[in-house]
Amino acid sequence: MLFADVKTVLVSVIVTPVLDIIFSVLLGASLASPNLIRIAYAGTIISIAMTTCTAMCTTVSFDKDQGIIQDVLSRRVFDGAYWIGISIPAAFAGLSTGIVSILGILLVDPIHDIQTFHRITALFPSGIAAGILLGVFVAGLGLPLKDSYAALNTITPLIPITAGVVVPLRFYPDWIHPLLNVLPLSTSVEAIQNTNSWYIVLLREVCIGVAFAGVGILASRYATISLRKGTLREMN
Repeated sequence: MLFADVKTVLVSVIVTPVLDIIFSVLLGASLASPNLIRIAYAGTIISIAMTTCTAMCTTVSFDKDQGIIQDVLSRRVFDGAYWIGISIPAAFAGLSTGIVSILGILLVDPIHDIQTFHRITALFPSGIAAGILLGVFVAGLGLPLKDSYAALNTITPLIPITAGVVVPLRFYPDWIHPLLNVLPLSTSVEAIQNTNSWYIVLLREVCIGVAFAGVGILASRYATISLRKGTLREMN
């Protein structure tokens, strides 16, 4: 179950992400940022990814409570059909967030920059891909834990910081750049103001995301083995 009802959809897909973007812009304004529109667009990419990621984590958590994921994991280490099946509606949720957000930004942008609008839209696939792979990561880590949302709740406030939403990464200390450059979504946010082609950004996000997703798959495997051995009594 992705969302319980229409109100939940509106809050999860539109209201919460838009408020997150507004908060980032207000934070940038308080820091006297010279480019608030960049912050808004960066927040949009993050919102696309995190909406997708949250939707996947929510679905896995529900399936965990219903005993569905246990049956899925008992058959094979990685059930591609299951993960693809839950990622499709999650991706649509993330895409909906992105469309609503970017249209709103275009309307409030004083110069209505269509060129930037098109460049940001081209980054949507990168945000969705990163969100799906992060979804596998956080959902997998949540399987052996009592709190299925523990990993999600941990990374949600960190991603905007490590991706450079409010403060661009070029202003961070040099020693931390190698780490930030291999974290999800930093490439996508940086691409807002550089000339990297969208497919290069997408490829980089996929490569980084696969590594994180692999950790989630290993965590789900650990949960399955522990359940079989009896060291983990239940997954709910």
